[in-house]
Amino acid sequence: MVIRRRVIAGKLLDILVASLYADRIPRAMGWRIADMYQTGELWGVEGFKLLKKACMMVEPDKTVMVLRTGRDA
Repeated sequence: MVIRRRVIAGKLLDILVASLYADRIPRAMGWRIADMYQTGELWGVEGFKLLKKACMMVEPDKTVMVLRTGRDA
């Protein structure tokens, strides 16, 4: 489960970075994601939840597809 979460988190991070709607993410949330990425916490349960929440704000359809299938949107 840990490996699957890390793979999906990586795909969610790709969605987040590539999104044209990143301005929808609150600044504090963006900084928290950046901090968690640098410390490696982003791959844990709390980081995954935060990443999922941010992705749902910017690209809900792509996020749901990745979460359901584990494949890129």
